[in-house]
Amino acid sequence: MRYQQGFAPIVILLGILLTTILVGAFYLSKHSYGELFQKQSAPKSCFYQKIQCIQAPCDPVLFCPSSSPTPTLTPMPAIPNDINKLFTYELPQGWSVKYQDKDFIQLVSADYEENLIPAITKGSEIMIKVSNGFWNGHNPPANLDELSQDVINHTNLDKYKKVDQILVANQPALKQFSCWEGCAEIYYLLNNKNVWTISFITAPIASSSTEIDSSPYAKDRDIFLNSLKFADQTQTTDISNWKTYTNEKYGYSFKYPNLFIVSVSTDPLGLVDTTEISNYKPEDFNSLKVNPDDKNVFLMFIRNPYGKDINLETAKKEYGYPKVEMEDYFVGGVGGFRVVHGDTVVVYNHKRFVFQLRNKESNYASYFDQILSTFKFTN
Repeated sequence: MRYQQGFAPIVILLGILLTTILVGAFYLSKHSYGELFQKQSAPKSCFYQKIQCIQAPCDPVLFCPSSSPTPTLTPMPAIPNDINKLFTYELPQGWSVKYQDKDFIQLVSADYEENLIPAITKGSEIMIKVSNGFWNGHNPPANLDELSQDVINHTNLDKYKKVDQILVANQPALKQFSCWEGCAEIYYLLNNKNVWTISFITAPIASSSTEIDSSPYAKDRDIFLNSLKFADQTQTTDISNWKTYTNEKYGYSFKYPNLFIVSVSTDPLGLVDTTEISNYKPEDFNSLKVNPDDKNVFLMFIRNPYGKDINLETAKKEYGYPKVEMEDYFVGGVGGFRVVHGDTVVVYNHKRFVFQLRNKESNYASYFDQILSTFKFTN
């Protein structure tokens, strides 16, 4: 009986131990070791994170986040070129702006209609796109010749590779008629290291520029194109009251400020006659009373014609091309070139004409371009 009485407590203890093990196993099946450990042992501001592993069991990982503030992302700078700040234009009567963003504008006629694609089905549209620093995946071309070649290289069909050089609002430009998922008359202009692409489309779709010219929307196209003015070409000076100078010998005229003086010096050999425009008299320079390089002096020369009669390509080489950067330039509707970082413009109207600004650092240097903008050849 002693044996039996001593055995009973042992059995009871074993039963309690087994029960405890089973309860513990059941609880652990519902709560991970990491969760328990987190509640019981994680230091302040820390926690245990469960992780996945190929072979269980996996110990949880203790994380203690830094007290430093969360870093903030630096926003990308906004693109400074907003297309509406880069140029102005006249909207033809009845036309409206259908869509625009920072580098694109779509103008449509009053009767414009489109399908679900969307593609034009009625009326006309003008689409203006500025390259904003990039053109066909690279930097914009330096001049119209390079731009023309680039346009040709990116035109798929040979019959549309014809590109003409024209004037748009008295500015050098390219014109192309091309069809690719629709047909359009496309104009290309260079301004301030940007390529401007202007597409003119009519419905029913025209198959040539001739058809576009004969469409009722051609006059709207011309109104828009002739009104274009880039921001850096906007006149800030009222020239309506300027005087007009006419040179009958060489066939040209231009306007100049009322207080300026125009004088002509004749070369006895007939090689270089010079027209001089300045805010000082010629004798002031001859007597050395005035320094022509002073910033308060404006001095501009028109050499007419200059030197022997040569073509523009030869003239470019004389001014250092291709080492010296040049751009296409028009004066009075006549084509030529301008030394980009200099102060010389050369055009060819039967003979060569050279326009020079003595000091581009002059406080009145802007008059050079304003006078050129009024220049007209009369023969």
